[in-house]
Amino acid sequence: MEKAIVRESKYRHVFGRAWRKEINPSNLRTHSSSMYIRASDTLFAVPWETVGGALNVMPLGYAGKVKDNSCLLRAHKDPILDFTFDPFKSNCIATGSRDAIIKIWEVDAAIGTMAAAEDVTTPVAELTGHRSRILHLSYHPAVSGLLASAAGDNAVKLWDVGAASEVVSFSPWKGGTVQGVEWSPDGGQLVTSSKDKHMRTFDARAGGDATLEVMAHEGSKGFFASFMHADRVISLGFSKSSYSEVAIWDLRGTDPTTPFTKYTLGPQSTVVKPHYDADTGLLYIYGRGDKIKVMEINNTPPHVHRVSELKCKSYSDAFCLPKRSCDVTRCEISRWMTVGRTDVETVGFFVPRKTADTVFQEDIYLPAPSGAPCDVSIEQWREGQLAVAPKKSLKPEGAVSIYELSAEEGGKDLNEERERRRRATATQDEIRAAEAVAKGEDPVLPKPEVTSGELDHFLGGWSAPWTKRWASAEDDALCFYKEEESARVVFQIPFASMETIVRDEKQEGQFVLKLDAAKKNKEYRFKASSDDEAETWVRSLAACKALVEKNGSVFGTKTAPDSSASSGGGETSSAAADSAGVAAKKKEGFLDTLMPGNVYAAQLSWNRRWYTIERGTLLAYSSNKKLHSHPLEKFALSKVIAIMKVDGADTSAGGGSGSKRGDKKLYSFKVCTSGQVVHLGAESDEDRSEWIQALVAASPLEGSADGDSSSFVAAGAKEGKLMLKEGGKWESAWLRCAGKNILYYKNEMSQKAMQKMLVTDLKSVTACEGRTDFLVQKIGAGEGRVHRAANQEERDAWVSHLEFLRKQNVDLFDMLRITDQEANTAATSSTIEANVIDPVDVKNGKTPLLIEVKGRRRIRVMQVELACSSLHSRSSFVLDCGRAIFLWNGNQSPRVTKAKAADLANKIRTKERGGLSQVITLDEGKTDDNPKFWKTLGGQKEINHSTREEEGQIFVRLLRIGSKSTSRSQRIKLVHEGSTLPPREFLDTKSSTVVDCETELFVWIGKKSPVYQRKLSMLVAKKLTQEKHRPKWTSITRIPEGAETILFKEKFSNFPGMLPINVARTVAKGRIATSNQQEDIDVAALVPYHRPEPAMYDDGSGEIVNIWRIHEFDKVEVPKEEYGCFFSGDSYVILYKYRVELKGKDQHLVYFWQGSESTRNEKGTSAYMTVDLTTALGDGDHHRVEQGAEPVHFLTLFPNFFVLSGKHRPDAITDEMMFSVVCDHKDVAKSVEVPAESTNLNSMRAFLLLTAAKAFVWHGSLSNQKEQQAAAALAALVKGTRTVVTIKEGSEPTEFWPVLGGKTLDYHGGPSYNITLRHRRPPRLFSVSNASGTVKVVELFDFCQVDLDGGHCAILDAFNEVFVWFGSKSADAEKQMSMEVARDLVKLCPDHPADTPVWVVSQYAETPGFTSHFFSWTKKLFPSTRRQETAAQLPVTEVMQRFTTTTYTYAELQADPLPPGVNPTRLEDYLSDAEFEQVFGMKRSDFMLIPMWKAEQLKAEKKLF
Repeated sequence: MEKAIVRESKYRHVFGRAWRKEINPSNLRTHSSSMYIRASDTLFAVPWETVGGALNVMPLGYAGKVKDNSCLLRAHKDPILDFTFDPFKSNCIATGSRDAIIKIWEVDAAIGTMAAAEDVTTPVAELTGHRSRILHLSYHPAVSGLLASAAGDNAVKLWDVGAASEVVSFSPWKGGTVQGVEWSPDGGQLVTSSKDKHMRTFDARAGGDATLEVMAHEGSKGFFASFMHADRVISLGFSKSSYSEVAIWDLRGTDPTTPFTKYTLGPQSTVVKPHYDADTGLLYIYGRGDKIKVMEINNTPPHVHRVSELKCKSYSDAFCLPKRSCDVTRCEISRWMTVGRTDVETVGFFVPRKTADTVFQEDIYLPAPSGAPCDVSIEQWREGQLAVAPKKSLKPEGAVSIYELSAEEGGKDLNEERERRRRATATQDEIRAAEAVAKGEDPVLPKPEVTSGELDHFLGGWSAPWTKRWASAEDDALCFYKEEESARVVFQIPFASMETIVRDEKQEGQFVLKLDAAKKNKEYRFKASSDDEAETWVRSLAACKALVEKNGSVFGTKTAPDSSASSGGGETSSAAADSAGVAAKKKEGFLDTLMPGNVYAAQLSWNRRWYTIERGTLLAYSSNKKLHSHPLEKFALSKVIAIMKVDGADTSAGGGSGSKRGDKKLYSFKVCTSGQVVHLGAESDEDRSEWIQALVAASPLEGSADGDSSSFVAAGAKEGKLMLKEGGKWESAWLRCAGKNILYYKNEMSQKAMQKMLVTDLKSVTACEGRTDFLVQKIGAGEGRVHRAANQEERDAWVSHLEFLRKQNVDLFDMLRITDQEANTAATSSTIEANVIDPVDVKNGKTPLLIEVKGRRRIRVMQVELACSSLHSRSSFVLDCGRAIFLWNGNQSPRVTKAKAADLANKIRTKERGGLSQVITLDEGKTDDNPKFWKTLGGQKEINHSTREEEGQIFVRLLRIGSKSTSRSQRIKLVHEGSTLPPREFLDTKSSTVVDCETELFVWIGKKSPVYQRKLSMLVAKKLTQEKHRPKWTSITRIPEGAETILFKEKFSNFPGMLPINVARTVAKGRIATSNQQEDIDVAALVPYHRPEPAMYDDGSGEIVNIWRIHEFDKVEVPKEEYGCFFSGDSYVILYKYRVELKGKDQHLVYFWQGSESTRNEKGTSAYMTVDLTTALGDGDHHRVEQGAEPVHFLTLFPNFFVLSGKHRPDAITDEMMFSVVCDHKDVAKSVEVPAESTNLNSMRAFLLLTAAKAFVWHGSLSNQKEQQAAAALAALVKGTRTVVTIKEGSEPTEFWPVLGGKTLDYHGGPSYNITLRHRRPPRLFSVSNASGTVKVVELFDFCQVDLDGGHCAILDAFNEVFVWFGSKSADAEKQMSMEVARDLVKLCPDHPADTPVWVVSQYAETPGFTSHFFSWTKKLFPSTRRQETAAQLPVTEVMQRFTTTTYTYAELQADPLPPGVNPTRLEDYLSDAEFEQVFGMKRSDFMLIPMWKAEQLKAEKKLF
């Protein structure tokens, strides 16, 4: 017979035994409705049968009959429903009853021998806050004085017993009453069981809603749940068939809502409760009855194993005493007390061991809680500090441990026990992986529980054996940093080289990594903050090692795990910077890195290395041939705070040359963290931009970036050069504010900060009157540090920024005096406050609003009190009464203010009321006798006629509300403050934001914001209205995302639709040939050239007052010597003054010029600053000017107008630059930098080419005299030390061509060009569009590249040749019509020879012959994926033939896309008669006779629909 397989377990033979009757207490009179028992180290208590609710408290070990007149603890007037002992104060008891009050008691240790006259009736504290009966009480397992309670109101609360105050409240739920509440072993979570069959877990620190809610058991009898470990819960309940069952839930498993395993116990009449012993893995099941069952939980299927059961006296409740109460000399592993109606019985469970009395069985006795609390306060615990109760060994003094004996003596191996324990606490993923291996399947490997955190590294030595390091699992190695903020890896341990990862049981919190033999058995020793954290690290590193062995990487191509699971508390690991689905390798290539020279060299040097970006990490190798080896350096991009371009920076140690390696110029940029700066250099500007783009994509930066990614600065970052006063002397320094750090460097190129200060240590920042100095005061420091800026404007900017950073770190919870109870109550309240304005009520006229529009230089809109006293003669007001909108203008209100108020009223009427409201204009003292207007304001009174200037300064503050998981001090975060309007990008759809405008508050609700944030934001707004400086009428308006009011939008700088001027360029239209029937378009009307006369304010002899360049939402004054020089990556505001002779006074004109590569933010800022400027001037006009479409008058202001590529930089003029010069109208020329390539030459223009020694002025064969003169003037302006050489096309010297990449004659008009240019005339551009429903052809003047609309077509008439341009999304009708018009235009225009070629070009594939007619053509406007398309052009006859084909095969009509010109709704018309009959099985004439629905059905079946 085959031998039965016996399950291996040291607890298979556990048995129970009851104490003798005579050594137990008897003659009890327990309360019939609450027969419970609880105990501490020294006392036990049971509810007593008497009037009200009382406890009989007796010393542990009490034997014999209990006296009838025993001293009682008389707690409540009603029966006690639950009570518990403080685990750290054995004589302290908490009780709860129907009165919804929790009372705290302290009793004398000798209470069991005291007389009845000495009953305890006075509690030491009372805890009130529940609204219904108290059902359950439970103390925190490690923190002293922290009590959890559950009540009949379905609310769970945490209490600070010492302070008698509520600490945390959890959101109540609808459903069954709470049956139980239990802490997790680490005290970080709570689990509740309730009669609605749902089990809920909560984050004990955060409060609020449940983190997990799941139906635990389907039976109706109820259930109880308890934590096994920090990530595993066990529940006991009933199935539908009333069978008792055990379910185990893995909270960190793949699906925590599904039990990891379920085990049926069998029929059960009463509800049972679980008690799990984590040290032994034994589950004790008890309840009303006469048995206590013992089960063993392990990772061997079916995971729940029966061990034994103890039949004892019938009892109503049982309680397990602390492990330190057990008799270790008898191998007692647990001791219980049960209570019946009249007696208490003590029972114990034992493991049979022969040597128990002589040898300490350490394998079954782990260190147990000592009975003392941890040294973490309740407040520290709430802030996230780990709270672990101190433990002590149960080993008797002088005893011998079983680990100290040899195997022959019956001893055990410590390492084997560790491995057994590790398997016993494996996660659900680890268990499933083991089961898969056992079945021969590919295992699903477990995920690491922790990927980053702080560890102590053992270095040895006597002075400093331990040093702190920040550990982070990244890709295939465990990397160590000097600190969390560091980005450079100090050392790393590849996971593949780890041979063993074990806990050192003898040393608290320590674990050891042993490397393989190739590493000579090297050993690394680390120390965590606790044993539990060390165990978590061991399991996580083992999981990382397994993942690397299987996948080659910890994270693979998946998203790195959420770092919030890290026990170290770091915000993110560097691996987490890589997002899901992103390729592992994003960018690689050679870069130069700035490194210190040797000890004899004072200069810094550039060192060339191969860099690659992999999974959020920048890796450096000595060359591209060393990629198989470990990198020289690893730089974690998750810690990057800014990536910035460096132009003309000083890279030498003591000042000197720019960014160069030898004679080679480098295009450098810097990657910054709070701990260091890495300077890198590329060989071209384009390569630098690509690297910056790749680095930004691989790092978690949030902030602002340029359109070409030339630089990226994280939000809140600022840097610049300052002077510092040190020891009475001024020294130059570079100051960088980044995150929560204020860093001081020697210069901009320094790699490490000289000094560092945390923003949290900042006490104040004060500007010094009359000087450019400001004082930075540090908390706890002396006089502070004096800084000196270049000017007062820069000083004010620094003071404002530093003050803003300081305020960002203020705990607004405390400042607004918001308690946790208020926050949690607000989250559950639905009360509407009286001062809250509903926009719907405003729309319906129930809540009128009075809005003031004031200011001359800076116009601002604000809500004011609804009263006549608010009116002022120098402002305009809008009274919104729903269907009637009154516009009241003061008699001294400026014209711009009146216009703004009229615009505001009209926007409310059209955009909010759909045009149904009526705007009624009232002028002070003239037409303001409207009764309804004055009645709404409370009656007509005298108006304030003060002559003081009213400026529109509004202080705007944005407070972003965080989630419950956010730390309390940062849950209300300041994101903007000041008199400048914030951008709308500060509004995050995942959160709520309070917009504070002094007298009006808005609560903006993001679509994805949780309920807690929405309610808390309303509470914050209410608290703000209660501040002393606020008027009583201050209102709160709730604004849901997507339903923003016009008044709300006015508080932001760039809300769509709120721009006060039209930034779209007004196109001068010539003759328009239109017709309802396309064949009747009158092409002859397009032939004559009728260019509208340009608007000429004067002849350009006026004065340019000032020019400002836009830089980061601000303006920078341009020096006069740079007037006429513009950069394509910037936007400018130009203020011009000219004389109007008819009026006899000066007039102002404002242009805002926008470069083709300027960012959207800069373009918007230039528009707003133009509005502010014209408003301040009070006269004049303003115009938007796009690069390439400069009007004639604008060009007359600058004798030498030229545009350089990129953003502004001091060393913009370099070698190997080329400028194209064109003059088509009114003798005004303009120049633009183009790539120095021979294909960019054009016979119809003049060019300037700069080399190292010469400046070549090249005259195209058809260039005019003005262009040649302008090119010569530009050469004289930028030549520097170069010699100017004038050459004509065809007579170029040999040294001319190498600079252009070699000699080629294949340029526009060159000898190898496809046609010969006969004459020179300005090109013409026609747009072809069917946007109105019919195709229209419109001529555009002063055109530029942005006039080409990808949704339509265009015709470019260059006279020597004609181009038809197809937009990528243009319709076939537009394409066909544009080709027909172009062909007819050549025939009808007398200036076109009969053989004039007509070409078709497509968007993104334009030829040089086409692009040469646009002043500043750039591929940077193309999508990055389409910049490399090959240029091509086809004859129009060839393309038109495709559009005129009338017959196609059935296979051709199945293609995607369809042939050009085919009507997709009438595909059957293109089949031949024979193929039509073959496809449809009928003749075409028969098909025409069937009903339409039948015809459509047949077409769909044949896929011709």
